[in-house]
Amino acid sequence: MSRVSIVVPSYRRPDRLVRGLGALARQRRPVDQIIVVCRPEDTETQAVAHGTAGVLPVEVTTPGVLAAMRAGARAADGDCIGFIDDDAEAREDWLERVMCHLSDSSVGAVGGRDIVDPEPGATLTSDVGRITSIGKLVANHHLGAGAARDVDVLKGANMVFRRAALALPDGLRGDGAQAHYEVATSLWAVDQGWRLVYDPAAIVDHLAGPRFDDDARQAPSARATRNAAFNLTICIGTLRPGLRHRRCIYGVLVGDREIPGLLRAGRAVLERDASVTVRLIPSLRGQLAAYWRLHRRGTTIPMYRFPTPGIEEQAF
Repeated sequence: MSRVSIVVPSYRRPDRLVRGLGALARQRRPVDQIIVVCRPEDTETQAVAHGTAGVLPVEVTTPGVLAAMRAGARAADGDCIGFIDDDAEAREDWLERVMCHLSDSSVGAVGGRDIVDPEPGATLTSDVGRITSIGKLVANHHLGAGAARDVDVLKGANMVFRRAALALPDGLRGDGAQAHYEVATSLWAVDQGWRLVYDPAAIVDHLAGPRFDDDARQAPSARATRNAAFNLTICIGTLRPGLRHRRCIYGVLVGDREIPGLLRAGRAVLERDASVTVRLIPSLRGQLAAYWRLHRRGTTIPMYRFPTPGIEEQAF
């Protein structure tokens, strides 16, 4: 049976962390190793990590979720390494369902639905985790329905990777949550020949907690929008170079609500939706900065692998 390590990056949300760790402790398929990654100045999170039985605390001094994930993955001794947000509570059958899929040797990673609270007027869909032929990201992981299926992209709040299929990117923008890092991690695994499976029945209840950076959930700053636009563009452009120009055209001309282009922002003007129109300029700035870097440097995202437990990661 594969040994599973679950990494929980946590920062200044001790109450949510306590609930999340309690949910991991109640798994029908027990977690072999639980790692909480925290910052030295975050004494409340440190107290929870050190005071919870069966938890391995790991300290990281560099801010950002990717630094925490890399520190946790370095400390992990499992054949499989999973990641779950500190404000997410895994249901009792979560890991059991995930590991059932990972018993298939062709599957490199499994993710599931994170039920975000609140979800007013949410409509479930089977269209989840795709990169389209024009470079559009279709996420919808929190709204997934139907049977388990292969996808292009998983979501960081709820994913478990076979160690051999795991690589984490560097060079993305953002001080706290480096938005869209999952795009690079997922597409890299697919490029290595692994299947990624999304099972909407592998559920975590994502009781979204406060963020302490520019990326506030309901009203992200211009800087957060610019960073998200840059990250998504650089990830797709690096790992799907055949989509680079199509993503450029789609992103700048059309875009979506979170990273709008000209047409999406124009529609928002007609709808008087200022929450979208204010994102247009930072969205364009982030996208164009990414295109410029791709044009000047080609492939730009270093990826870090973790081939041996307890050994420094390998960059390539």
